[in-house]
Amino acid sequence: MPNHHYFILRFFACLILSCLSVFSQADSKSLATLVFEQSGMRVQIAQIPAAIQSGFDQAVADGTYSNVIPKDSLPALREGLAMAFDSQAMEQSIVDQLSRTLDQKTLVSILDWHKSQLGLKVHEAEIAHSVFSDASEREQFLARLDDEPVSAERMSALYNLEQAWRIVESSVDMMIEMQIAVTAALMHLAPEAERVPVDRLVEVYAAQKPALTSHFSQETLLSMIYIYQDLSLDEIGIYESFALSETGQRYVDSTNLALHRSMLEASLRFGKTMGRLMHHESASADI
Repeated sequence: MPNHHYFILRFFACLILSCLSVFSQADSKSLATLVFEQSGMRVQIAQIPAAIQSGFDQAVADGTYSNVIPKDSLPALREGLAMAFDSQAMEQSIVDQLSRTLDQKTLVSILDWHKSQLGLKVHEAEIAHSVFSDASEREQFLARLDDEPVSAERMSALYNLEQAWRIVESSVDMMIEMQIAVTAALMHLAPEAERVPVDRLVEVYAAQKPALTSHFSQETLLSMIYIYQDLSLDEIGIYESFALSETGQRYVDSTNLALHRSMLEASLRFGKTMGRLMHHESASADI
C-alpha cells in the first residue's frame, strides 16, 4: 500500500478517536445534567438569587451598609447582585464541573441512586423541607422538639450523615470565600480611607471560621432534623453508606467543588458588574 494511504488511514483513525472523545464529553455532560436535575440541585440553585436579594434587602433595612456604602449606590448594588447570581449561569458552571470531574460510570451510578426508592424519598424530603421552604413551618416543627425531643440515636445518625457529606465544612469555606470576594468588590465603593486590603480581609474572615463552624454545626443539625423527619434510622444509615462509598465520596468531592466554583464565579461576576455600574454612575455624574 502506498505511504500516503497509511497517512490517510492514520488521519481518519485520529479523526474517529477525536470524535469519540467529543461524543464522550457530550454524554458526560448529558448525564451530569440529569444528575443535577434528579438530585434536586436545579430547584435549590434556582432559589439562591431570590434568597440572596432577600438577605440584602433585610441587611439594608437593618442599616448594615449605612456606614460603608453610600445610600444612592444601593440600587446599583442590588442590580449587581441580580446580574451576578444568575441561576442559569450557576447551573451551567455546576454541570460543567460535574461532567469534568466524574466519569460516565460514576455518573450513571449516582443517577441510579437518585432514581432508587430511597433516593426519590430523600429528594422529596430535601425539596419539600429545604432551607428555602416555608420558614414558619420549620419553626413550628422545631418548637415541638421541646415536648418531643429527638432520640440520641437519631441525633447521632444525622450527625454521621452530615460528616459523610461534609456539609458544614463545605458551607463555611464557601461562605468565607464569598464574603472575601463580595467584600473586596464593595471596598471599591467605600471611602478610600476606609478600604481594607484583600490580605487583611482574608485574615479577618479566616479568624471567624471556628465561630462560624460552631454556629453552622448547630444550625445544620437542626435543619437536618427537620428535612429528614420522615426518614427512618435505617434509611438515614443507608443514605450515609452511599455517601461514604467510593462513588459517594467522588460525588461529595465533585459536588462541593462545583458549588464552591459556581458561588465564587458569581461573587467575581458581582465584583466586575459593580465596577461597570459604578463606573457608569461616575461617568454620568461628570456629565
